[in-house]
Amino acid sequence: AHDKTLTYRELNEEANKIAHSLIEKGIGSGDIVGLMLPRKSYLLSALLGILKSGAAYLPIDPDHPDDRIQYMLSDSNAKLCIDESNIEELIENPNKTNPDIKVCSADLCYCIYTSGSTGQPKGTLLTHKNVVNYVSANDKNVFFGVTGKSCESILSVTTVGFDIFVTESLLPLSNGLKIILADENQAKLQSKLSELIKAYPAHVMQTTPTRMKSLMSDKSQLDYLKSFNTIILGGEALDSTLVKELQTVTDAEIYNIYGPTEATVWMTTAKIENPDDITIGKPLANTKVYILDKYLNPVPIGVQGELCIAGDCVSGGYLNR
Repeated sequence: AHDKTLTYRELNEEANKIAHSLIEKGIGSGDIVGLMLPRKSYLLSALLGILKSGAAYLPIDPDHPDDRIQYMLSDSNAKLCIDESNIEELIENPNKTNPDIKVCSADLCYCIYTSGSTGQPKGTLLTHKNVVNYVSANDKNVFFGVTGKSCESILSVTTVGFDIFVTESLLPLSNGLKIILADENQAKLQSKLSELIKAYPAHVMQTTPTRMKSLMSDKSQLDYLKSFNTIILGGEALDSTLVKELQTVTDAEIYNIYGPTEATVWMTTAKIENPDDITIGKPLANTKVYILDKYLNPVPIGVQGELCIAGDCVSGGYLNR
């Protein structure tokens, strides 16, 4: 992160200290803990610390409107919220050993509130089984499988409240990558991001097509894209114009990804080579995708239907619903 550099050991020890502080406050399995921190290195320590205490994290963007933040904290019945007012105290715990806490695959890992296009947002519950399947189905050799090119670092520009942040935190940490955590300005401004990538080259970048367009708006500052070997775009429809533009300024492999929050981040991927042939690709490991009619029968090839998802990616449902 821009504020300091952490080794895996230092990150683990910081996470352990936070976990012990939470355990001392009576937090454990089945509890939800809010995570509302700026984009500094302790964001990752706190996320891991919550998981190490046995609890699940509820990611909240600090710049959300107050009423939405209050709604999420009360609706989720969060036991505590880690924010700038208490993170320093939690991190000062003298105990940096791994907590002796057992977590099983059915336990809750995180609760993310969907945007709530139909009234109030709903808390989606993701289990450890869902997340472990996601991070192992995306083993770096399979997904970031750029032939003969290095894949050692990933840029993080996604806000923590959006589930694709998992691809910039738990996924790379499980696969031994370095995370370059852009701060709030670097994540939004092309000039600042360009400076960051010149200082700390990253091999993998993931963002939405809209954010990608805004990070390419200044045509004189596109050099930073040359450091990437893989660019992952998702969260909304990908249009061919953007792909064509990217292909003129970078040799990176471009992936289109698709998946609702309820199916653990993303569940299909496609490597895009021809900008005029963009699909959402094929499902990840342990995931099945069906295109069905209203009677839940498979439709013939070429016929429109509803996309239905099955497998280890399907979440534990909605909180209190």
